[in-house]
Amino acid sequence: MDVYLVVYILVYVFAKVVSIVDFRRTGAILLPRMNPAAYSRFGVTGVSFDKATGRSRLLLSETSGTARLAFEVEPHQAGEVILHANGYAPQNSDVLQLFLRAHGFRLMYARITGASAGSASSAARAEIHYQQEGRLFQLELQPAQAVALSARAATPVYIDRRLIPGWQQRSLESGRQREEVLPIPAL
Repeated sequence: MDVYLVVYILVYVFAKVVSIVDFRRTGAILLPRMNPAAYSRFGVTGVSFDKATGRSRLLLSETSGTARLAFEVEPHQAGEVILHANGYAPQNSDVLQLFLRAHGFRLMYARITGASAGSASSAARAEIHYQQEGRLFQLELQPAQAVALSARAATPVYIDRRLIPGWQQRSLESGRQREEVLPIPAL
């Protein structure tokens, strides 16, 4: 048998297997350039509203641990998350999600990392990862934007484990009795 024919058959079979398996549903999501041991998976489990300041936050819970985090978001983003979680997603209100859907893209997950090595900024960075017909893409966003989009699209958020302790402390300090918390189903 010709070597080229064998390689062609192997590539063909591999492509068929990959196209049959929905990696997102099986939990074996492909995470390019990401060490899974360095990240924790989170889902949005609630929305809080601080009556005194008028600020809204998305509450995240670690899916395989005990960490709880909060991300301050715009009130309209918190409202959209509540509507999506309850099945009342407004049509065509989320421009980025509308764009992704219109062009056949599927949002896979958001990833939040620390600042890149050699960066002058110490701020966290976030990316959304999405795919179209087997091609993978990413787009850099602010962490709160990436979390809000992931919540509306019901996709996981992966957070660099090194960031969690500092954010947990900040979340605990900012949580006050004057906040109203609305739990939503874990996404």
